[in-house]
Amino acid sequence: MSFPRKRESRKISMEIYETIKQWYEDTLKEIEAKIGPDVLNADEIDKLCLCVVKTSYQYCSAVFQLLDKGYEFPARALMRSLGELNAKFTWCLVGNNNTSNNPEAIKERVQRWRKSACDEGIKLLEKSESVMCPEDKEIHEKIMSDLKQHLKELDVEKGMPQVTQIFEQLSKSYDVYNKIRPAFYSVFNNAVHLDPASMSTIYVSQQQGQDSTQSYFAASAYNINFLTRSRYGLNTKQVQDEFIKIMDL
Repeated sequence: MSFPRKRESRKISMEIYETIKQWYEDTLKEIEAKIGPDVLNADEIDKLCLCVVKTSYQYCSAVFQLLDKGYEFPARALMRSLGELNAKFTWCLVGNNNTSNNPEAIKERVQRWRKSACDEGIKLLEKSESVMCPEDKEIHEKIMSDLKQHLKELDVEKGMPQVTQIFEQLSKSYDVYNKIRPAFYSVFNNAVHLDPASMSTIYVSQQQGQDSTQSYFAASAYNINFLTRSRYGLNTKQVQDEFIKIMDL
């Protein structure tokens, strides 16, 4: 009796993935047409949207493929990264109740994201100096130099809030995001920070976990596509309707 249920579950999962795949393909096609071929010289917000859509599409595809093969734990680890990307991208585009959503305000938040990334990269490289292999020293110094130069070019005084602070801000001020319930630290944390206890969950029945992970990556994909389409005045109604449908499967 379990075989038919497994086939039905597989069918539902594929329907969800095919829907999400179509969102991404349509969104990419539309924004690439609007941005044009000279992506490297495009507006900073345009480049951010294009990069986030492409990157999140790859993560969603990877999560689906892992779940399809029964690799729940690695899929959950990828969901942590996708969840953080989703949160940071949403924060950049919609801000919170205390920030404006005009293009200049969005660009400033993008710059703050870049500053945080540079600061964190420099700190990580500084910590790794003590264990650096001699043959890697030149590469290490080049990366460090590039990060410091990029940091100097950024015209912002502070970085972006911590991801947990972003979750808190968005849940209060952005209704769509609140409905996604981004509990990425409590839900997916043990798949990133492995220990004997967390790894033992691999032997627990995976079906409920797969359904949960599937719902989270569908919600993240929806949010990123909805925000991007809204930004470019594209059709959001279809995505909304299809999202409601697949979340009921």
